[in-house]
Amino acid sequence: MIGTIAVHEAGGGRERVITHHELVLLRTMSASNWSVPETEVLAAAREVLEADRPAALATVVDVRGSAYRRPGAKMIIPEDGGGIGSVTAGCLEEDVRSLATDVLAAGEPRVETFDLMGDDDVWGLGVGCNGVIDILIEPLSEQYRPVLSAFAAGNNIAVCTVLDSTDRAQSIQDGAVYLGDRAYCEPAPATFDRVSGAWPDWLVRAVREPAETLASRGKAETVTVERKASDGSENTEHATVFIDGVAAPPELFVFGTGHDVEPVCELRKMRTFA
Repeated sequence: MIGTIAVHEAGGGRERVITHHELVLLRTMSASNWSVPETEVLAAAREVLEADRPAALATVVDVRGSAYRRPGAKMIIPEDGGGIGSVTAGCLEEDVRSLATDVLAAGEPRVETFDLMGDDDVWGLGVGCNGVIDILIEPLSEQYRPVLSAFAAGNNIAVCTVLDSTDRAQSIQDGAVYLGDRAYCEPAPATFDRVSGAWPDWLVRAVREPAETLASRGKAETVTVERKASDGSENTEHATVFIDGVAAPPELFVFGTGHDVEPVCELRKMRTFA
């Protein structure tokens, strides 16, 4: 092998050498890929914000059954058309674009559930687009800037977004959160920043530990937490929160000047490498 590829994960993680066979395989996969790496989606989000262009952010928040994309998959949808990233393998993108137009017009987030399970497939395990998918669609705003800054700086961060909570009519003495309210959690140094909504302390305590774990792993998960109501009644207060861990991208070092170097550098653009 003329060129050697060393992959070093941010934060002092493991290193390994990619073989020529793996390189060819990855290049073939990327050439026919229907998505782009998270680095490109976040770069598009930064460009949209810096250009002050209206756009929506669509994120897969839950999947039951079979789906090509898992929770955390994102798509940026500018108001003037197009889109970067994907939330399925093409099954729902047009529907999501249409809903994004409504979301931008209203200026409010929404969670849309798409049931793609066939009548004869009880568990949704037949094909990739054959499950139940929940997608959060929201206006992309400056509230998302901390994610972009952390990612660019090589820091892990978790985006905590409320999907559902105790009814507005109920009395909650120490705070309340509603759909779209957001907080950010960084594991090192440990911080939890309430960006929008009156996040009660009990909810912060409940989501902080899983948020730190998911941030470090770059994984996403929806959690539901509850406690007895603070008004002394038998009611319960609850909240469903989507925790999207955005891990710092691994660094790619290329050694050598052989013919393998150029395709490796192209590969770097297609995959999630810093």
